[in-house]
Amino acid sequence: MAIPGSLAAALRACMIGVVTLTVLLPNAEARRPRHPHKLSKQDAKANLEFAAKMAQRGLWKEALFRWERVLEARPDDARLWNNIAVAREAMGDFEGAKAAYDRALALDGDDRIIANQSLFLRSAERAGASDAGDESKEDGSP
Repeated sequence: MAIPGSLAAALRACMIGVVTLTVLLPNAEARRPRHPHKLSKQDAKANLEFAAKMAQRGLWKEALFRWERVLEARPDDARLWNNIAVAREAMGDFEGAKAAYDRALALDGDDRIIANQSLFLRSAERAGASDAGDESKEDGSP
């Protein structure tokens, strides 16, 4: 059975595409960075800028994702740890926020980090006190 001309041309084009992909894919793998977790300075800067915009909009999960991505390449950056602490606090992850504030302060005793942690600790204390107050109401006590 003969294949119509347009179908034969389409099949040839598909076969050429498959061969091209087979030839190019190994080369694409070879061009990938060996350390994908390491961001270039330009990528890190873009992630930091995007994270700041997301935080300003209250999109803490996205901001946290971006900051943690940069943190893989810069694990000793106190400002990043501070930003992560703020994001975790905003998302209600108080244990994670405390750990991140502690790490930031261990790296750098910057006054802004100290101030952020102090505010966090005060609000966490109040939240703990209000949670305890809520529990007493649940058991029927005034």
